Amino acid sequence: MAKLAATPPPQQPVPTPELIVPTHTLAVGRPALIRVRLKQTPQRVYVKLWIHDRQNQLLLDGPRWLTDFFPVDDDLLESMIRLTIPQGGVELQFEAIAVDMDYERESYKVAIARRVSPPGLPSLPLSSQSDP
Repeated sequence: MAKLAATPPPQQPVPTPELIVPTHTLAVGRPALIRVRLKQTPQRVYVKLWIHDRQNQLLLDGPRWLTDFFPVDDDLLESMIRLTIPQGGVELQFEAIAVDMDYERESYKVAIARRVSPPGLPSLPLSSQSDP
């Protein structure tokens, strides 16, 4: 019986994900919609997403695996996840990599930092007016 040669991994790199995180200050305990975009590829790809505390480098959430992508453009796919902003720091770093399911190859990592406000923080007036 003849041995079958292993199929070599494709030469095409795994596409680097694009993270889309709200730009406003996020609030602990509140939901935030995180979107991830990928260029279309013939490879079977999923995205691994996690959140770190930037100050003490603690993993606060994840990793989570995003596997369901839908087309948003001719060559672009998107997935969304609603996350509750975890406690643990004042500055979070959202990180993601794309992984080729068949060959377990990874893309470059992408990271986005965002400030976080503690829960129940009162809003202060923008102008200072003194009472007579």
